[in-house]
Amino acid sequence: MEIVYEEATTADVTQMVDLIMDVFVTMEPLNFSLLKQGKSKPRDVRKEAFKTEITNLIPSPFTVVAKHEGKVVGLRLASLQTRSAYLNVPYQHEEVKGLMKLLKEGAGDQLPGVFVNLEVSAVHKGYQKMGISGKMADWVIQRAKTEHGCGGVVSEATGLFSQGLLLKRGFQCVKEVLYEEYKDDLTAMPVFQHTQPHPSIKLLLLEL
Repeated sequence: MEIVYEEATTADVTQMVDLIMDVFVTMEPLNFSLLKQGKSKPRDVRKEAFKTEITNLIPSPFTVVAKHEGKVVGLRLASLQTRSAYLNVPYQHEEVKGLMKLLKEGAGDQLPGVFVNLEVSAVHKGYQKMGISGKMADWVIQRAKTEHGCGGVVSEATGLFSQGLLLKRGFQCVKEVLYEEYKDDLTAMPVFQHTQPHPSIKLLLLEL
């Protein structure tokens, strides 16, 4: 089976949004937890938000799609960031925003001034366990190495698979937050209650 990896274009947006809604929103630990707890925003609102995010990212030469016979079967959203802009990135859910704020606190000084940020990753359910995620990560890393002034690649890895995939590629953990320790101020209960078997989120950095 031949899988082609290429820079995403506007022609890919519809398929990319559908893939995110079918896979990322239902399987990524934070999104899955919000769905199970009934805290996720309505599907049409989320879909439109992802469409806007992808459309804004498409000019970025770091966003890659994996295709089989012209069909988008995998994607990795990525963008060039400055450290100051990265520390103030907006998020769709307040719960995620709070967790990311905690993750990034005190970590800014350890990040390069300019870097590529690995964002959403998704692979079609029928094409998983074929190495597509790793090859998309490698594609972005190679692009980052050719970008003048880029000091590294950064990712907020929320699950064991994504963490393992990047650590094998030389990423180092800058900071880790255990999900069970990120609690609601009012209830003292973990904000994300359905993240098993994933224990934590890790801020990972590959220096270039």
